[in-house]
Amino acid sequence: MGVKFQLQLIMAKADIKKQKDLIERLAEIGITARPLTISNIFNNKIKQLPVELIYGISVVTNSKPGDWITIEHDKKSDDAVGD
Repeated sequence: MGVKFQLQLIMAKADIKKQKDLIERLAEIGITARPLTISNIFNNKIKQLPVELIYGISVVTNSKPGDWITIEHDKKSDDAVGD
């Protein structure tokens, strides 16, 4: 089970071609994002995500958090819940 990010998808829908461009758009609305943080979200390697950054990414991509943050269940945890 885990949280998965689809940052690439919403960036493409918002016509944001590079992570650097996303960082610049976030800065325009007053949100600072480190390149490593954006890269980790982009590559599903981030473990914690500040609420402010969830907000900012959603605003600049004109999306909702549920459009790019998903939960994936693995078969083992699904079986355990049913027992």
